Amino acid sequence: MPWRAVSRLVVGLCYGLAGRRQPLALLGIVVVAAVGIAVGQAVQQGQWAAAAVLSGVIVCAVVCPVADAYVARRSEFAADRFAAARGAAPELASALLQLTGDERRVWGVARLLSRHPSIERRLAALAG
Repeated sequence: MPWRAVSRLVVGLCYGLAGRRQPLALLGIVVVAAVGIAVGQAVQQGQWAAAAVLSGVIVCAVVCPVADAYVARRSEFAADRFAAARGAAPELASALLQLTGDERRVWGVARLLSRHPSIERRLAALAG
C-alpha cells in the first residue's frame, strides 16, 4: 500500500513537471546516461560484478524491445500466410488496401521498434 501511494506521487510529479505528454526518447536517453554513469562509477571503484550486471541491463534494455518487435512482425506475416492458405487472401488484401490511407510512414528507430509490418510489405507477401 505505501509503495502504491509513493509510485502515484512520483508519477503525478512527473506529469506535473513534464506535462501530460511524456517525451519517451528523452526519458530513454536519461536512463541510459544514468546507467552508463553508474557503470563508470562501478568500474572506478573496482566493483566489476556490479559493472557487468549494469552493462547487461543496458544491453537487455536495447535488445529485448527490438527482438520483441521482430517476433511480432514475423507473427503477423505468419497470420497472413495462415489466412491466405485458408482462402482469405483476397479479402485480407482488400481490407489492407482500405487501411493504406490511415498508415503513417515510420522511419528510423520507430520502424525498428514497430510491432506491425508495413501494409505494402504485407500486400507483397500476400501476392507472392
